[in-house]
Amino acid sequence: QTWTSYPGEMAVINGDNRYYIAGDSVSDWTWQQLTFTRTNGVDLYGTSFGPAGIYCSGGDRVTVKNSDFVGCVKACITGAGVARDFLIYNNLFSGQIPGNHLGDTGSFYAAVMLWYGASNNRVEHNLFRDLKGGAVIIATGVRNPAGNNNRIDRNVAVRVCDDVVDCGAYYLY
Repeated sequence: QTWTSYPGEMAVINGDNRYYIAGDSVSDWTWQQLTFTRTNGVDLYGTSFGPAGIYCSGGDRVTVKNSDFVGCVKACITGAGVARDFLIYNNLFSGQIPGNHLGDTGSFYAAVMLWYGASNNRVEHNLFRDLKGGAVIIATGVRNPAGNNNRIDRNVAVRVCDDVVDCGAYYLY
């Protein structure tokens, strides 16, 4: 399924600092030429890993391209439950807040967060600007499936990790 704006227009999806878009076990899902503003999410287990922005759990072949993410609260794009074959391409990410989870300086938010066995994902040709947290986190925990073949390529990060303890613009573990 493809979601796109009307030709010549730029549709705006406003989360009003409270909402996010969820897709559980979705395949072949495309979002393009849209503007996402003020999307928000929830925290799982008291950490910064939780659904926010566009959230896909167990999805594969998800594409987000040629879109703007402005003022995301927590994260702009999140994927969990073995996120596979995501293409995040040619997007603008700006104004993401906050840097750290409230009361937890051991983890931080990023514009793009993929975890729990994330594999074969590509984050390419994006601009990350004025973020309180990082640009991209691809994480695998000790008891999670292995994450493999992820590529972060030809992105630009300007003024990221602006208000956070222990952050990397691109953070893989």
